[in-house]
Amino acid sequence: MLVLIFKILLQVLTFGLALLLGGLDYWWHDKRTRPFKQARKAFIVLAVLSLLGSIGLTVFDDINDRQKERETREELSKVQKQNDGLQAGVAILSNKSSDILAEQRNSFLSVLGDQRKIGLDTASKIDTSANFLQSGIEQGIRRQENLLGQQQATLNNLTGGDSYCYLMLSNPGPNSAFMTVVHSGDYTLFDVTMELLDLDRFEETLKQMPSDVFRARKLSGRKIEPGNVSPGRALLMETVSLPPGNQLRLAIEIWARNGRFNEVLTLRKVNGSWKTAMKVERDNFTDKNPNATPTLLQQILDPQFPKDSKGQIQW
Repeated sequence: MLVLIFKILLQVLTFGLALLLGGLDYWWHDKRTRPFKQARKAFIVLAVLSLLGSIGLTVFDDINDRQKERETREELSKVQKQNDGLQAGVAILSNKSSDILAEQRNSFLSVLGDQRKIGLDTASKIDTSANFLQSGIEQGIRRQENLLGQQQATLNNLTGGDSYCYLMLSNPGPNSAFMTVVHSGDYTLFDVTMELLDLDRFEETLKQMPSDVFRARKLSGRKIEPGNVSPGRALLMETVSLPPGNQLRLAIEIWARNGRFNEVLTLRKVNGSWKTAMKVERDNFTDKNPNATPTLLQQILDPQFPKDSKGQIQW
């Protein structure tokens, strides 16, 4: 900052000297006087001093600039060396980092490989255990099914299972027929009891005693006890007389160990020959569902059995 001010002062001084020298002739009329000569010498001395100061300042400035340039170069050299050192350190760190990263990567890959192997071994063991467990469960289910099947078979043998029986009037002649109990199914029926109700006789008896339904039913029905009925057998009970008219309608209730069954057996005479229509149903009555629809088990219909105008059977 001081050098800059000094340069400005020298320039101003030089301009001022030139201005004074230029205007000396106008200001000083008697040029032969001693003061004129002294002033002129003073201006010359000042000009020389200004020139020398300017030259010295220029030289000083040049020296100073060179000194600063050398210092700058030295600083740059130091910075370059530091930079080279930093680059070398960075290179070393980079190499070390690469080695560390490579080592960590290899270690990580090794750990992953070990974990993958452990995972595969564990999965294989789990799969084997699962297969073994599944096999054990399937065997247990099969044993349970076999046990349930054996229990169900035992229960069916004790109760009759889904077997049933029904009553048929076989080989009906003009006045009589054979009363036969027919078995259907694979299991023996135990303690079979049948109650037969002649519907036509019941209706006639009920007209005579309308207030005593129980007695009219008792007078119009009968009970038979076939007992135990084996599979594949038709048990001949007795010979029964057929009514003199052209129709016989029987409502039959059947009891056995495996439940209750209802049968409707109707015979009608067509051209002097008896034709049969029969259906038997399983009673699905329970305390929770007293109005349950019965299950039709079997229906037998003679092709020549008469039907109404709508093609329906009049049971």
